[in-house]
Amino acid sequence: MVEAALPPPVVRRVISVAPFATLPEAAETYLAERPSRLRHTVQRVGRRLASAGVEHRVVASIDGKDAARALEALLGLHGARFGRRSRFMSRFSAFSAAARIGIERGELRLHELKSGDDVIASLVMLEVDGRSSFYQSGRSLDPRWRGSGSLLMAKAVGDACSRGCVEFDLLRGNEAYKWDWATGSRDVVQMMAARGYAGRLVLRIMWIGIHVRMLLIKVIKKVSEKVTPARYVERAHETVDRIRKALRGAAAGEPRRGPSCRSFPTIHRILAGWKSSPARSLRAWPATTGWRCSPPCQSLSLRCARSGTETSGSGACEPSSSPTCPSCRHCPSTWRGSLARR
Repeated sequence: MVEAALPPPVVRRVISVAPFATLPEAAETYLAERPSRLRHTVQRVGRRLASAGVEHRVVASIDGKDAARALEALLGLHGARFGRRSRFMSRFSAFSAAARIGIERGELRLHELKSGDDVIASLVMLEVDGRSSFYQSGRSLDPRWRGSGSLLMAKAVGDACSRGCVEFDLLRGNEAYKWDWATGSRDVVQMMAARGYAGRLVLRIMWIGIHVRMLLIKVIKKVSEKVTPARYVERAHETVDRIRKALRGAAAGEPRRGPSCRSFPTIHRILAGWKSSPARSLRAWPATTGWRCSPPCQSLSLRCARSGTETSGSGACEPSSSPTCPSCRHCPSTWRGSLARR
């Protein structure tokens, strides 16, 4: 309808999504259809906070003092959690003035969880034409009240069901927690139009600028993924897993041709410093495994378990037969060894 009323050409693009849920008559029916993890969290937190004397309260009266106290509590809880990162903080004065009018008209309900005189969680719901919309929230960071945000959300949805609302709207945003409460989503669309030659020219320039900005964002994300410490940690874990598999197969004495040492680019750097000390030595390697590298790029340095004399294994990375210690003539079935780069 809006697009048809605008002068062509109309530039249309999806900028976000808005999750929502269709509400049944009973809140229990709605919660029964939610993920089991969410249901268990709400039930567990509800029992724990009820035993601690926490109560649910709705601020929906026209009492100015009560509304001012509730809004002040919301500001404190939200600010303690998000701080300056939240744009809501800088616009709170305008929201506070509008919220008082909304409470008077019955279009805004402020839900709270209170422990005595202290508010531990606060949540704002907008109700218009049978639709209850989650707008903003804040909760205490005290570990005693963990999970209070999920419980308060369930209380607010239950209140909306009891008042005859048919939809729970989580508004714009693709945050992960919203999908636990949603049953569907709508696209949030941006449309731009212009009149005249100059207006269409400006619109085309703006559209090109949007595409360039989106391309730059994608490039920055790809670059940041390559240089972030998380990526290095992930690659380190992958390398450690590969080394563990190789050593586990060698220690088990599996009669198979092992992987080439060249497939482990960091094994030289990691294992080159490993000597025969008990804290850093490799596992006891059976002398008859026959595990070799192809092509041979390493040698196995062996240490006698009795005399401590070191000797080099025959072959590439593992001796083909059990060597004899030149000092004590001891021929153990198992040697302590460490890989050393040639």
